[in-house]
Amino acid sequence: MANTQYSSTSSSCYWTGKNPLRPGNYSQKSLLWWLFLYRCINAAVIYSYHHQDEDWQSTEVAHNKIFGYGYLTWEWNEENSIRSFVHPSVFGAFYAILKAFSLDTPWLVAKGPRFIQAFLSAVTDLHIAKIANMLYGESVGYLTLIFHLASWWAYYCLIRTYS
Repeated sequence: MANTQYSSTSSSCYWTGKNPLRPGNYSQKSLLWWLFLYRCINAAVIYSYHHQDEDWQSTEVAHNKIFGYGYLTWEWNEENSIRSFVHPSVFGAFYAILKAFSLDTPWLVAKGPRFIQAFLSAVTDLHIAKIANMLYGESVGYLTLIFHLASWWAYYCLIRTYS
């Protein structure tokens, strides 16, 4: 029978023998869901706005295209069109689903895009760790993920809906 005693000198979990915090001990899908949960909490606790372009260059444009009203800045009119609709279309698809199922409540319209951005941020988190892992090994990939998740700047800015 395996020894199930917890050793304070070991960094492994006593019931599996693996370090539960090391990304290599999770499947990519499982790690992505943990990162998504972290970023959802991140999106829920940040109530401020960093810059007006969070709305004017993404969610306001998508809202205008789906619901037919809302202000568009000069970059979006037909004669001066200098911006791409690729990033706002992500939120536009979300708004179209809300509209189609009559779920377009003010709260979901206002806060929903941050949770979409939370998913995109979780994908970013995962791939930052994967790239560091590929280039420098598992230990550096693990530390890169930890430092990235602990970064105040990343916590404050990655869930923003900038285009």
